[in-house]
Amino acid sequence: MSPPFHLNLRWGQRYIQASALIRPEGLYGLARAVPIRFEPAPPPKKPGKKATPEEIEACRLASKTENLSCQGARLIKEIRDTVPANRIVLFAMDGSYCNGNVLKHLPAGVKAIARTRCWNKATAADRRCTAQLPEK
Repeated sequence: MSPPFHLNLRWGQRYIQASALIRPEGLYGLARAVPIRFEPAPPPKKPGKKATPEEIEACRLASKTENLSCQGARLIKEIRDTVPANRIVLFAMDGSYCNGNVLKHLPAGVKAIARTRCWNKATAADRRCTAQLPEK
């Protein structure tokens, strides 16, 4: 349904998509990305003008616990739980996931590479990927 202010507009829909990289034999060669998760990530509904203070507070709490990075952290944990424990899972993510909601709650056996806006002490390389490619 379109919003009441214009007939041709539709509310935006957010999804979190995760892909697995399938590589050929050995570590060299082109990899192919295969989608493994595509989950809706809607923002929490805002209360109306006549909302009670309890509803407003519940909305504030939901906006902190149901934001995109928290939903992404849950998705990372779900994917980690499906992969055998002896394998390391490497996530390459956008800058919106480069925050404490995701990086402080990474499960064991997960490495993350994230794009950041700037390089400073706050984004220092505390979590560097130490994986080394073997010699050719």
